[in-house]
Amino acid sequence: MPSVRENNKRIAKNTMYLYIRMGIMMLVSLYTSRIVLANLGVENYGIYNVVGAFVTGITFIKGPLGSATQRFLNYEIGRGKDGDPNKIFNISFTCYIFLAIALYIILQIAGYWFLNNKINVPAERLPAAKVVFQISLITMVIGLFRARYGGLVTAYERMQFYAYVTIVDVFFKLFNAFSLKYFGVDKLILFSINSLLISIIMFIWVLIYTRKHFPHIRYQRIWDWQKTKEIFSFTSWSLFGSFATMTASKGVDIVLNIFCGVGVNAAMGLAGKVNTVLYNFVTSFEKAYKPQITKYYAAGKLNEMYVLMERTSKFSFYLLFAIICPVAFNSDFILRLWLGNVPMYTNEFTVLKLAVSATIVFAAPLYTAIGATGKIKNYQMSISFLVLMKIVLSYIFLRLGYSPTVVLWIHLFLEIPFNICRLYYAKRQTGFPIMAYMRNVFLPASCVAFISLIILYMFCRYMNNDVWQLIYSTLFFVVIYVPIVYFAGLNKKEKLFLQELVKTKLHINRVKNR
Repeated sequence: MPSVRENNKRIAKNTMYLYIRMGIMMLVSLYTSRIVLANLGVENYGIYNVVGAFVTGITFIKGPLGSATQRFLNYEIGRGKDGDPNKIFNISFTCYIFLAIALYIILQIAGYWFLNNKINVPAERLPAAKVVFQISLITMVIGLFRARYGGLVTAYERMQFYAYVTIVDVFFKLFNAFSLKYFGVDKLILFSINSLLISIIMFIWVLIYTRKHFPHIRYQRIWDWQKTKEIFSFTSWSLFGSFATMTASKGVDIVLNIFCGVGVNAAMGLAGKVNTVLYNFVTSFEKAYKPQITKYYAAGKLNEMYVLMERTSKFSFYLLFAIICPVAFNSDFILRLWLGNVPMYTNEFTVLKLAVSATIVFAAPLYTAIGATGKIKNYQMSISFLVLMKIVLSYIFLRLGYSPTVVLWIHLFLEIPFNICRLYYAKRQTGFPIMAYMRNVFLPASCVAFISLIILYMFCRYMNNDVWQLIYSTLFFVVIYVPIVYFAGLNKKEKLFLQELVKTKLHINRVKNR
C-alpha cells in the first residue's frame, strides 16, 4: 500500500479536481434552477418536487449500491496482491439485479397509490404527474447501473474523469432547462424525458471509460456464495438506511404538501437546491478521502485511519462553514437576486437547511469507518429509527398548526442523537477514540463557529440587506475567519503542517523567479 505521504498527495490532487468541478457546477446549477423555475412555473416546479418524493427519491438506491460496491472494491484494493476486485465487481451485479427488481415493484405500487389517493395537485395536472413518475422509474434503472460503474471509478480514485463527467452532466441539464422555452409541448413531461436522455448518455460514457481503463475488470460467471451473502447483506442494510432517510426527507415533503400545498413544496425545493450546491463542496472532499479510510482499515493501519477521520471531520466543517456563513447572513438578498420572485418560506428554509448541514458534515468519516468494517446492521437499525422520527414529529407539529419551518427545526435538534449514535458505533466497531475526537474536533470547531457567528452578527446588525452588505460582510468574514480558524481551530501539529507548507511554496516560488 502507498505511504501516508503519497496518500495525502493523492487526496490533495483528487480534491483539486473535485473543487474545480464544483466551482463550475455551482454557477451552472444555480443558473439552471432559475431557468427551470421561470420556464416550468411555480406550480409545475412544486409538482415536480412533490412527485419527487417518489421521482427523485427512488434514486436513493444509487447511493447505497454505489457505496457498497466501492466499499468492497476499496477493501480488496487495500489488501494489495491478496485482493480480487474483479470478483467483487461481478458478484455485486447479482445483488443489483435482485434489489432493482424488488424495489421497482414496490415503488410502482406505492407510487400508483400515492398519485391516485394522496397527491395534492390541480386535477388537470395529474396525468402529467403520472407520466413523469413512469419516466422516472426508467431513469432509476439507468442510474442504478451507472452507479455500479461509478463506484468502480471512485474506488480507483480516478477523480479527474469523475470531474469531467459531472461537469458535462450539469451543462446537459442547463440545455434541458433552456429547451423548455422553445417546444410547444407539456413542459413538465419534456423536462422529465430530457432528464432520462441525459442519464442514458452519461451511463454510456462511464461504461466505455471503465471498459477501456480497467481491462482487468470484466464480466465473468463468478460465484462465491459466502462473499455474495456478505455483499448482499451489506447492500441490503445500506439500502435499508437510505430508504429510511429517503422516507424521512421526501415524506416530510409529502406532509408539507398535505398541510401546506405545492407553494411550500416549491420553497423547500429551492432551499434544498441552494443547500445541495453549497454542501457539494464538502461532498467533493469526502469523495477524495473516503477510499483511503477503507483502505487503511483493510491494511490494519488503524492509527492512520483515526488521524485521517479527525482531520477530515474538522477540515470539512471549516470548509463548509466558510461557505454557508456569509450565505446565511445574506440569504434574503441572494435569493431575490437569484430568483427575482421568491416563494414564501424560501429564505427561512434555506437558513435552516444550511444549519442542518453544518451538523451533518461531521458524520461522513464516522459512517465511512463503520462501513469499512462491513458490520452495519445494528448501526443502520439504530440510525434509521432516529431518522424516521423526523416524519412522525413533523406530522404531529404541522397538525397542531405550527409553521412549516418546524420540520427543519426538528431535523436540526435530531442531529444531536444522530451523531451520538455514529460515535458509539465507530468506537464499538473500530476502537475509535471518542474523547480524543471531542477534544480535537468538536471543541475547536464549536469555538470557531461561535466566535465567527457573534462577530459577523455584530458587523451585519445595523446594515441593510443589499448588495453592499453582501460584499462587505463576505470580505469581513474572510478577514476574521482565517485567523479564528488558525488560532482557535488548529492544534500544534496542524499549525506546523501549514507553516511548513507555506514555507515550501514560498521557497519553490523564489527558485522559479531566479
